[in-house]
Parts: sequence; structure tokens; C-alpha cells
Amino acid sequence: MRVGGARRSGAWPKYGAGRSSGLATTGTTSWAAVDWDGTSEDRFTVWQHGPRRLWNEAEIAYAWWTMHDRPGPVLFGATATATGEPAWLDDSDQPVPLIG
Repeated sequence: MRVGGARRSGAWPKYGAGRSSGLATTGTTSWAAVDWDGTSEDRFTVWQHGPRRLWNEAEIAYAWWTMHDRPGPVLFGATATATGEPAWLDDSDQPVPLIG
């Protein structure tokens, strides 16, 4: 599952102090930001703004990824066509859903 038209900013290290990360649409009409204090594995502060709820979309995409056994990058592909580049998992007959 892909969050269409959104780009990620920032990242968290596996260990260490708290960090921020975020998503924004390419036109920056919607954005989501999340802060992690570095102490809890399951508590985060999230802010969202705009017509799209990007953090909700990211949670849906994460659930899809875990439901498909957390496939690594080598299992994904994309096919370039005149109408876009649809992503797929394992095979072009298994498209990755696009939300947003």
C-alpha cells in the first residue's frame, strides 16, 4: 500500500534520543508530523493538517505491509506505462494498493 503523492522527511535511529519525522503532500497542502521521545516504543505525538489525514494513511499502509509479512524492497517492482508507474509485490499481477 502506498501513500500517494506524499514524501517522507526525517527518520528515527534504531536507538538513541527522540526524533521527529513527517509526511507532506507534494503541494504541501497536507502534512503530518510525529515526535518520538526515545523512551517508549508505543507512544508518539502526532500532528496533522490539511484535507488529507496523512498519518492515518500511513497507518493503513503499515498495516498492509505487516499483513503481507513485511516484505523487503527486493520484492517490490514498478512497471512504467503511459499512465503512470504502478507498483507491485512479487509479480506485476499483484498490484500494491494506492491510497490518498
